Amino acid sequence: MPAIILVLFLSLLTSCYEDQPQNKHGLSNVPLTKFTYRGVVERTIQLKFKVEKGETSKLIARVETQYDYDFPLNYEWKLGEGVSVSDGNLKGQIEKMQKDTPLEIELNVTGFNGDVARFVRFEILGTNPQKRAFADGIINSTDKSFEKIVQEVELYKKSNQ
Repeated sequence: MPAIILVLFLSLLTSCYEDQPQNKHGLSNVPLTKFTYRGVVERTIQLKFKVEKGETSKLIARVETQYDYDFPLNYEWKLGEGVSVSDGNLKGQIEKMQKDTPLEIELNVTGFNGDVARFVRFEILGTNPQKRAFADGIINSTDKSFEKIVQEVELYKKSNQ
């Protein structure tokens, strides 16, 4: 009798958790994420940033996909407090992306240098209803970003071993 109760309890417990939806790309599964305000999206767009600091700073978002995306992609820059546009568009659209052909999206801003931490967010969303691809990232104006601090801590741990 206790074994039957245990089996029933475990089956109820496992039915409470919803499996992550997956989408097939060739032979591999691409996990979908539910943890965006955009809803369920694929995290299949590669996004890298480059910053050229100065009185007017140039922000460059490098966007790339591992497959052809034949639908428009909408992008948007979101500026943090103290940062303003000098030249460029905060919103735009890319008609389509070709596999392994990176595109660079530039924005010139002021107020993105100095000792005060300033932030700029970039996001891009594919409009194909069957394959909603999404990527986003934040650029920090100081060298003391969370990622930089983690790297410094790891170097310190290695040097004291």
